[in-house]
Amino acid sequence: ERLRQIAMSPRFSFWATRLLGVPSVRLYQDAVFMKRPGDGATDWHSDLGLAPFDTNSFLTFWLPLTPVPPRGGSSLVYAIGSHRDFALPFHGDLDEDLSGRYKLRRTGSILPGDASIHHGWTLHSASAVPEGGPLRLAW
Repeated sequence: ERLRQIAMSPRFSFWATRLLGVPSVRLYQDAVFMKRPGDGATDWHSDLGLAPFDTNSFLTFWLPLTPVPPRGGSSLVYAIGSHRDFALPFHGDLDEDLSGRYKLRRTGSILPGDASIHHGWTLHSASAVPEGGPLRLAW
């Protein structure tokens, strides 16, 4: 029940409506993500491509439940401007190095209580958690 209260917080809907420029928003889903020490990298992907909607008005709020250090903690990496790239579906292999096409930005250190928000078409990935590294939980 506590997670439901947080997910339905007026603060999240306030920022979502402002960022999207819409009068109201709805919660589509929530999920907990876990990366254990030794887990591999998360490949480049965009969240909206996996959702059953015909819209561009979609945001992801990524909330760390454990501290994510800037190195070795599997922080998120964003391809800046990729949400506006009409040619993205025709670009080809997302396993390649995207740094020549987009400026890449890593979240760096992010702590419980922080939030990272990105557009649903924004390409993002996360590095592996090394053996002996910290468990990463996010919501």
